[in-house]
Amino acid sequence: MSSVHEFVARVVDQPPWGADDFRLVDVGASGGIADRWNAFGDRLWAVGFDPLVAEIHRLAGIERRPKVHYDAAFVGWPHFDRVFPPDERADLIKTRHVQPFPRLSAVGAQRLMKQEYLDDYFRGQAPPDFLKIDTDGGDFLVLMGAERVLDDGVLGIQLEAMFHGAVHEYANTFDNVDRYLRRRGFSLFELTPYRYSRADLPAPFVYDIPAQTTMGQVVWGEALYLRDLAHPSYDETFGYRSTPERVLKICCLHALFDLHDCAAELLFRHPSLRDLADRRALLDALTPGLFGRLSYEEYMSRFEADPTSFYPSRMRAVSSNR
Repeated sequence: MSSVHEFVARVVDQPPWGADDFRLVDVGASGGIADRWNAFGDRLWAVGFDPLVAEIHRLAGIERRPKVHYDAAFVGWPHFDRVFPPDERADLIKTRHVQPFPRLSAVGAQRLMKQEYLDDYFRGQAPPDFLKIDTDGGDFLVLMGAERVLDDGVLGIQLEAMFHGAVHEYANTFDNVDRYLRRRGFSLFELTPYRYSRADLPAPFVYDIPAQTTMGQVVWGEALYLRDLAHPSYDETFGYRSTPERVLKICCLHALFDLHDCAAELLFRHPSLRDLADRRALLDALTPGLFGRLSYEEYMSRFEADPTSFYPSRMRAVSSNR
C-alpha cells in the first residue's frame, strides 16, 4: 500500500468522518473508474457514465468493487441548443460533422423531458463528493446539467477544457468553465496543459499515439477544482457548511492529487480538526523526506529557522551529501 493510500485509509477511520462513503461520479468512464480511488477501500461509492453501451457492459462484467456501478448514458444539458444555437457553433460543427451524439435518442429524450441529467439522477439522495468529467468536448455541458448537485455539496471537480474555440458564454472553453466554477466556490488547484505541434514542423509525440506533443501551442488542459475550505471566511462567503467530514474528505483529495501542503494546511488550521486525536500523526505522514525522516514540527522548525535551506542550490547540496 502506498503512503498516500495509507494516509487516506487513516483519515477515513477518524471519528468525525462518520459512516458515509466517499461518493464519486465519473462522466466519460470508458476504461473504468481509476485505481486512484481504491484508496477509499470499501468506503468508495461510485457510478460511471458513458454512452458507449458495449464498454459499459464490459466494465460492469469485470467490476469487483461492490459499490461501483456503470450506466450507459449521455450526460449533458437539455437547454444547450437554445442558449448556444447550432449556427453559432459553426466552427465546431465544421470540425465535428460526423459527431453522432446530438442525434442520439438519449439526447433527444433528455431534450424533450428537460432533464438536467446529474441533478435529476441525484434527486432525493446525497450528492457526490467528487465529479470527474472526460467527454472529449462536452465537459461544460455536464457542469451546467449539474448545477444543483454542485451547490449541494460537491467537494471537487476534475475536467478537460479547451483554451481555444468559439467566443461565447456557453462554449466549452476554459474561461467559461473557470468563471462558472469560481462563482460556486471552487478554486483552481491544478492545471495540466497539453501541447500540439503544427503539422508543418512536427514535434515528438508524448505517447505512442498521434496526440499531444512535447512542444507546440497549448490547446487544452486538464483542470482540478476544489473547495478551498482552509480559507477562514469560506463558509460565510459561499453559504457553505464545512462539516468535519467534508474537511477530512478534502484532505484525502489533496493527498490523492499530490497536494500534501494543502492537506497539511487543513489539518493544522481548520477549527473543526483542532481536536482530532491523530492530527499530529497525520501531519507527520504528509511531511516530505527532503531532509531525512523529520516530524512535521521538525520540518517546519527547519524552514522557519532558515527559509534559504529550501533553495534549489541548498537542496542539491543536501541530496549530494546523503
